[in-house]
Amino acid sequence: SEINPGLLLAVFLPALLFESSFSMEIHQIK
Repeated sequence: SEINPGLLLAVFLPALLFESSFSMEIHQIK
């Protein structure tokens, strides 16, 4: 079965954005 790039992006991109924003918040607090 083929993986839908749009679906993969829709799942993967928010996770990346959340992780990057989360780590940036931690750096700002310290």
